[in-house]
Amino acid sequence: MTGHRSHGHYEALLMKAVDGLLSADERGELEDHLTSCEACAAELSDFQDIKRTTDAMTERILCDAQIEPPRPAAPAVALLKLSFTLLLAGLLILMGFAVYTMAIDSQVPLLIKVAMALVGAGLIGLLGYALRIRARAVGRDPYEEIDR
Repeated sequence: MTGHRSHGHYEALLMKAVDGLLSADERGELEDHLTSCEACAAELSDFQDIKRTTDAMTERILCDAQIEPPRPAAPAVALLKLSFTLLLAGLLILMGFAVYTMAIDSQVPLLIKVAMALVGAGLIGLLGYALRIRARAVGRDPYEEIDR
């Protein structure tokens, strides 16, 4: 049996216990101590609660990273922005030309004109929504520190 140990010694054993890092001797020493020290027993329970919470948070972050991986490097981001801009510009030009052509061509059936107008309105609505969400998120990313 060892002599009187400091609270810091037992606190270190508690942390090791929560992480599953105790040797057999340390486990026996801690179990003996916990039978006579209610404060350390309560502290062990608190440490275990904190560990469960942080483990759950870690699991959530890892799951989120599988759904949406951490941010790509700056050149990849620039390429993605350029590609999206070119795609959007091309789509707008094509849609604008299609709408203009159909509007002036009397041979195009009214049903096709209405359908194209609905498609155009839907695309504009989706684009507006996406841009609004993106604008609200700029500078307010809760995972910014984690993604680094």
